[in-house]
Amino acid sequence: LGMTLADIRSLEDVPALRAAASAVPAGFEGGRRWRHRRKDGSEMTVEIASHPVPWPSRRARVVLVHDVTAQAALEARLRWQAKMLTRLASREPLQSLLNELVTVVCSLCPGAMSSVMLLDADGRALRPVASHGVPDDVQAATSPTPVADLAGVCGTAAMRRKVFVVEDIESDPAFAGYRELAERHGLRAAWSCPFFDAHGRLLGTAAMYWRESRPPTVAELEV
Repeated sequence: LGMTLADIRSLEDVPALRAAASAVPAGFEGGRRWRHRRKDGSEMTVEIASHPVPWPSRRARVVLVHDVTAQAALEARLRWQAKMLTRLASREPLQSLLNELVTVVCSLCPGAMSSVMLLDADGRALRPVASHGVPDDVQAATSPTPVADLAGVCGTAAMRRKVFVVEDIESDPAFAGYRELAERHGLRAAWSCPFFDAHGRLLGTAAMYWRESRPPTVAELEV
């Protein structure tokens, strides 16, 4: 309440909003997607439909707004997966694919920093091979990361062979050896997911880091 349409739209979308407002159709309009800003400043994707209604002495429309943030994210993931499968089939270099992977993860999860680590040939340690937003000295300090319980978020995920979540880096024992480094860069939460080959052998891990203490959402885990 008390906010204009321009207030709740993404700043980049305001010119398009003004253009659309000046060309509203006489009848039903539906299916168009926009970015809206929540009260906390975060963005959501909405689908808007509207229809004119009788109103004394002025133009009026009933407007329905549907939150399609999760659907839009899923569609983006499916498009990206199809694109990656095509590139894998063309035998594009692995490094190029990993670089795009971390970039796409961060675009699907605004605010995230992403890193991929691959397992050494001896199977004892992980080394970062691609990242987006992760500070260089964090990458350096975690190379190598032993595959061991409570050896950071990635070492623990690799050892346990399942997703490992650290909601509060400041207090979690998995970050005992990296706490000062994380504090210096404002890292507050992280989670890591191990990935495997067709025979179940560990290949590496993919991680997200955040500047706020919190658990992951379902959508973020699905990414």
